[in-house]
Amino acid sequence: MFTPISKLDNNRATWILKLRAIRVYFVPRWARGGDSMEIVFHDEHVLERGFMHISTARKKKKFESQITEDGVYAIRNVHVHDNYQSQNMSGNNVGNSWLMIFYIVKDVFLVIKV
Repeated sequence: MFTPISKLDNNRATWILKLRAIRVYFVPRWARGGDSMEIVFHDEHVLERGFMHISTARKKKKFESQITEDGVYAIRNVHVHDNYQSQNMSGNNVGNSWLMIFYIVKDVFLVIKV
């Protein structure tokens, strides 16, 4: 039912993921590229990471109260892009890392909070 991060590609926007939010932080409005919410996710295989960037105020307001560190979430209707950022998201050169864009996401479900 859930797709591992290692199997993601950018050919569709109907992925269903089960991810742990390992880091959630906010970039202030005055910072370069600011007023955004940034989330680093691990899946159950831990070798792969996904990175979520939320920059629109409406989406940020919606997700900032829903997604917290160490929560495990089922997320669907996700569109992914290749990681165009210079940092190595996986930290160990294993597999791909994806920048997850939540275009039309209406569904973020807390699976477990540790």
